[in-house]
Amino acid sequence: MPPTRPNTPAYWIFVPALACSGFVLTLWLAPFHRSVPKDTSDRWIVAFTLITFLTALAGLVCRSVRQDRAASIFALVILALYWAVGACLFFGFTAQSIFGLLYIWPILLVILAIVVPATISSSKRLNPDWTSGATVTGVLSGAILIFAIQAAKEADRNFPRPLDPLVLAPDMVTVAKCAESFASSHPDSGYPQSIAQLGPQGTACLPEAVLKSPSKGFALAYQPGTKDAAGKITAYTATAREAKPNGPDVTTIFTNEFGLIRYRYDGPHGKGGTYVYFPAQYPLHELLRGLQNATNGPTTYLTSQANETISDPYENVSRCLGPDMHPAKREFAHSGYDFNYTIQTAGAGTIIGYTIAARPDPYGATGIRSYYAVATLDKSKSRNALNIYATPEDRPATPEDPLAQAREAGLTGVGELATTDQ
Repeated sequence: MPPTRPNTPAYWIFVPALACSGFVLTLWLAPFHRSVPKDTSDRWIVAFTLITFLTALAGLVCRSVRQDRAASIFALVILALYWAVGACLFFGFTAQSIFGLLYIWPILLVILAIVVPATISSSKRLNPDWTSGATVTGVLSGAILIFAIQAAKEADRNFPRPLDPLVLAPDMVTVAKCAESFASSHPDSGYPQSIAQLGPQGTACLPEAVLKSPSKGFALAYQPGTKDAAGKITAYTATAREAKPNGPDVTTIFTNEFGLIRYRYDGPHGKGGTYVYFPAQYPLHELLRGLQNATNGPTTYLTSQANETISDPYENVSRCLGPDMHPAKREFAHSGYDFNYTIQTAGAGTIIGYTIAARPDPYGATGIRSYYAVATLDKSKSRNALNIYATPEDRPATPEDPLAQAREAGLTGVGELATTDQ
């Protein structure tokens, strides 16, 4: 007679699966990590890990309460998952190149060190045919899973690309300029009631090519704001959306009475991300960085001859901006904007603040918004305040104007105003 076999799996078969899956899930739920999987491969990994964790936990519980049949089923499922993980790694890396095994062989050895004893133990304590079935199922499932993931990622890479909204950015700048000019010349009525008032039949500010819909693959729509008590239109929205037919992802570029050009990607891949179109963002951000660096005092620069210490704050700003801007007399032009700046000092040359003025040149070419940045420094109180003001009108910005968006100056913060007080 063949020897009798206990119909209960070993406890230790569940432990590696529970520990590893619990560790991975903890990482995903940690505050410093993304709590929601963002792409196809992430979703597969999280789903696989969650199934493994729940199965291992259920197996341990059933084994501890002597539910042998249920514990055996969970043990066979865990065994299949062990083989599936190994197959995923093996086929996933060798599908790209056989040399991929050189990178993962230590991990494969660890998996084999777990899966081989688990298979032997299951074969002895449970039905050998069931063990063989779990092994084959795990290997096939792992191979199918990894190829399904790769196919999904390939589909993600080859999805129909939406149009680039920046092709219409200069036209949107023109729309903003024409709307602002109309409001300035019609102080009683404000912004136009329709965009046709800006075209050839109106002020002739907008060319017919911009009014034509679709233009460059985008359909332009103009929406005036409601009239105030005096019958004046004080707001508007101009939106150009990718015209049909389009794929699941579409792009939109828009502006309003503030003259700020923004664009957005909608769809499963773009996820509604909104960005600011401002060609002069780089020089403005670099000038802010250079002035902040100058407030820290003398700076030592490494040169081919020797170390050179610069005490003059204006020279420090010039060095920080680099040769592509070459500020002369505290003024320079870059990306369609004219910049000038001043540094305020107190006794002993202590820097107590600085200002920046930036204006589009010409107005309406790369933008219509002018900027005025004011920084106040008080080292005795370790307090630094920075405010950046902006106006869409054809004039210099002043502290009486609204605050700019932080993203316009390359500062952190989505949808936040360009102001700091630390």
